[in-house]
Amino acid sequence: MRLKECAIFGMGLVLGAVLFQAAVGEAQQSMTHNRYKKLDIFASVLSYLENDYVDPVKGRTLIYGAIQGMLSKLDPYTVFIPPRQYREMKAETAGEHGGPGLEISRKGKRVVVISPVPDSPAQRAGVQAGDEIVQIERSLLSKLSLFQIRRLLRGRPGSRLRMLVQRNNKKPRWFVIIREQIRVQSVYARLLGKGYYYARIKSFQDRTERQLKAALFGFQKKLPIKGLVLDLRNNPGGLFDQSVRVADLFLSKGLIVTARGRTQRRVEREKAHQKGSWKKFPVVILINRGTASAAEIVSGALQDHHRAVVMGVRSFGKGSVQTIIDLADGSGLKMTIARYYTPLNRLIHGRGIKPDVRVHQSSRGDKQLQRALYYLKHPAHYKRSLALGLPPKLRKKMP
Repeated sequence: MRLKECAIFGMGLVLGAVLFQAAVGEAQQSMTHNRYKKLDIFASVLSYLENDYVDPVKGRTLIYGAIQGMLSKLDPYTVFIPPRQYREMKAETAGEHGGPGLEISRKGKRVVVISPVPDSPAQRAGVQAGDEIVQIERSLLSKLSLFQIRRLLRGRPGSRLRMLVQRNNKKPRWFVIIREQIRVQSVYARLLGKGYYYARIKSFQDRTERQLKAALFGFQKKLPIKGLVLDLRNNPGGLFDQSVRVADLFLSKGLIVTARGRTQRRVEREKAHQKGSWKKFPVVILINRGTASAAEIVSGALQDHHRAVVMGVRSFGKGSVQTIIDLADGSGLKMTIARYYTPLNRLIHGRGIKPDVRVHQSSRGDKQLQRALYYLKHPAHYKRSLALGLPPKLRKKMP
C-alpha cells in the first residue's frame, strides 16, 4: 500500500511540474502577445498620419522618428543611425574616406585647421596648420556644425573641392583640391630625447595596434627605449579589440578588461599574453576629460597592473559596450550590451579613470608632457606614483 502511495505521489509531482511549465509558457506567450499587440496601435497611428495628416509626410520619416523616440528612453549611447550617416561612420571607423585630408576644430566661430594629413591633397596644395577655413564651395561655415563641415569636405575620390582659406589675417585665398582616398594614421610618434619617446593615439581604429607596434620597433632601432609617454588625451575611443591589443603590448599576463552584460552568459574577459610584451621601460599615460571608452580601457588596465603612471585629470567615464547591427535598408542600430570593468573590478562608466598624478593643462606649453618626461627620468618619483589613483584598499592587489 505504501508503495502505491509513493507511486501516486510521484505521478502527482510530475503532473504538477508539467502544469507549472505549461502555466509559465502561457504567461510568457501572453506577455509576448500583449507586447506585440501594441504594434497594432502603432500601425493604426502610422496609417492615420500617412493618409489624413494636414501635410504629406513620408512613411520612412515617421518610422525613423518612432525608432529614435523609442531609443531615447534608454541610455544616450543606444542610437539609430540613418543610412547616410551609417556609411560615414563606418568610413571613419575604418580610418578611410574620400576627402582633402584635414583635421579641423572650432575656435569660437572660426573653423581652424589642426593639421593636414601627411602627403594628403590638402598638404600638397599648401594648406597649413592654423589656417582658417572661411567657405567651402558656396557654404559659409560660421553657423555650421563640425559634422556638417566634415560632410562638405568629404566626397568621391577624384572630385573637386574649393575652399576659401585665410592665413594670419591676410586676404583670403581660394584653394582648389582634388579629393583622394584618405587613410588616417591613428598613431603619431616622435623622439623626446635620448631614449625617451612619445606616442599619441588619436583614436582606436582597425590598424592602431599595428601602427603603435611599428613605432616601438622604430624607436628601438634608433636608441634603446628608456621611457614612453603614451598620450590618450582627447581620444574618444573606437574599436574595443584594438584597445585590448594595445594594452596587451605592455602586459605579459593577467586580466585586461571585463565586459559584463545582462546575464552571466554576457560576460567577456580579455587577458594579456606573454608573447610580444614590452615590459622593460616605464610608461606614463596622459589623460584628460576627452579620454573616453577604449582609451579608458587601456588607462585602467595599465594602472591596475602598476604598469604605467596615469597623469592628467579624471577621464570622461564612458565605459559601456556597444554592438552595431546592420539593418535591411542600410541603416544601423548601435546598442549598449555591456559595461566595462578594469582588472581590479572598477566600473569605468560614469566614474572615469582617476589619475595617479593630477596635472592640469597649461596655456603656456605642454605642462603635462613636461611633467611626464620628468617622471620618466626620475625613477623614484615614478615608482612612488604608481597606482596612487586607485583606492587605498586596491593599491597593493597587483605587483
